[in-house]
Amino acid sequence: MGLSKAQIKRIDGFLDRLGCEYIDIRFEMVDHIATDIENNVTDTNVFFEKDGFNTPFLKYMLSKKAYLEDNYEKQVRKRFWSDLEFVFKSIAKELVNIKLIFIIIGSFILLQFAMNYSVKYTVIFTTWLLTVGYIVLGSYFYYRTKKVGKIKIIQSFIGMGMFPMMILVQNPNIFTIYKTIYHQNIVAYIHFGGIIFCVLLFLSFIRNNKNFKKKYNYLILK
Repeated sequence: MGLSKAQIKRIDGFLDRLGCEYIDIRFEMVDHIATDIENNVTDTNVFFEKDGFNTPFLKYMLSKKAYLEDNYEKQVRKRFWSDLEFVFKSIAKELVNIKLIFIIIGSFILLQFAMNYSVKYTVIFTTWLLTVGYIVLGSYFYYRTKKVGKIKIIQSFIGMGMFPMMILVQNPNIFTIYKTIYHQNIVAYIHFGGIIFCVLLFLSFIRNNKNFKKKYNYLILK
């Protein structure tokens, strides 16, 4: 017999108070602990029955406190690279969309026309557009995080969203070192790449967001 939702929430609540802040990593830990309890406890109702510090569940969790804390930290470090790989693959999948590819090509052609007219004003426009894209992307990720709590995979998407801002900040520094007559053109191209990256990151997150909500729904009930 499986654990009830209330019992699962008890496990989740303990891990949350222990400092396991990332919901998706906590989800996996909850699932492991729940399975262990189901396999080793005969009467789960008695096991979870509240009796102060004498509650069997509380004693069980406290006995594993050091292990759980260490395991959580290991999972956070391990998930950094796997989540980063997942985000890159998700972004790459968006490029399979033929319509999107044509939009990108069309936008690049428009960029070329704009640069032939005025490189200076094109750079100003791309800077403005990239800044707006970063603000929109950052605001959306902030909204999602505030609504559902800290989810490691979402934090990885947010981390990748910092890339466009790095482009904006570092461009002047880069081209004060390598000043050429073509540096404004290069800035415009880099900004264009940053804008496309923002779009791809946003679309890939939207595509995966439904799966995130479905997978972690019973732990992030609001």
